[in-house]
Amino acid sequence: GDAAIAVVGEKVLVMAAAGDVMFGNGSATAHNRAVRIFSEDNGVTWTKQDISETLFLGDDATIQNGYTAFFGSGRLAVDENYNGTGKPRIYGALLLKKASGTGNYVIYTDDFGLTWHILGGSQNPIANQDEPKVEILPRGQILLSIRRGGGRHAVSVGDGVKNLKGDPLAIYDHTEGTLPDLSAAHAGQGIAAFLPDLGNRRHLLQII
Repeated sequence: GDAAIAVVGEKVLVMAAAGDVMFGNGSATAHNRAVRIFSEDNGVTWTKQDISETLFLGDDATIQNGYTAFFGSGRLAVDENYNGTGKPRIYGALLLKKASGTGNYVIYTDDFGLTWHILGGSQNPIANQDEPKVEILPRGQILLSIRRGGGRHAVSVGDGVKNLKGDPLAIYDHTEGTLPDLSAAHAGQGIAAFLPDLGNRRHLLQII
């Protein structure tokens, strides 16, 4: 279940959860599985691999000592020409449960889903909200969007998680003005990600 998909040319990658343990029921002795399902001939033939041990189970995994995990949003984000190399880099938003709680990570692969790495390198999760989605912005920034308090929270992810003030996960809570107004106020400082929280008519805003 929870299949997340990427397509590069005739190659198709599906990252999915497997097994009989539900995400919320994960524990030190109960785990789900992460499987890599891929095709190199436009979906005519398929190969399946269990990558749970290297992705989130155990001391040597990409994200260490997890209980359960799945890729969010039903899609993976693809940079088909990463840094001008002509080779693709694929990003995924992973929700993971471990002893310390649940958290979101942005991870990436340069070998079409066989091995994954944490963007930014930190074993600490970005946030503990759910429904993560990852996008590649026009300037190349990686944006993680997370469900939060009836709306969504946008986080810029790179070498670290920070906004322009350098505050981890800081939120600009802005109730008036428009996106152009805000962009003008922060000219030259980056892109304004503007996400309405329609529940209370306020907005969650991250300048990245």
